[in-house]
Amino acid sequence: MKLPRLLSDRVLVCETPEGELKQNGIVLPQYGDDARGFSSHQEGALCIGTVVAVGPGEPLKVYRCKTCGTLKTMMLGEGRKLNLGRCDDCDCPDFDLLSSGRAAMSVKPGDRVIYPHRAGTPIQIPGQDPRDRYFVAYEEQFVYGVCDEPASPAAA
Repeated sequence: MKLPRLLSDRVLVCETPEGELKQNGIVLPQYGDDARGFSSHQEGALCIGTVVAVGPGEPLKVYRCKTCGTLKTMMLGEGRKLNLGRCDDCDCPDFDLLSSGRAAMSVKPGDRVIYPHRAGTPIQIPGQDPRDRYFVAYEEQFVYGVCDEPASPAAA
């Protein structure tokens, strides 16, 4: 399967089929009314899916004020212009770039994640079963948490 190359802090999630979740007491919303398969009465419902791919993380730059040395960290979404503004401590507009990189992603492929039922943008992946539901979303906006494996009874 050829996966799309994701940018920034985007994640590709495969939605978990409803039947897999009922056995553990978690109920996925019924598919039915809108383009994503959800009814209007299901607003606020949470779903569980599996992360298939992740982007490299949001661009991150660290600057130092030329006057007072205060550090300023900027997270830059893909395609956004940098506007450092002024130093919070001395009101100086001049900064030196100290480092740049990417913020670490909190999820990785294989993680089971919790998300709102209308999260992200639905996509079809060529070569995959058309019944499989995938979507792309921003990690910070749409991924609420990671489902940890339940502890075994022997560990309790």
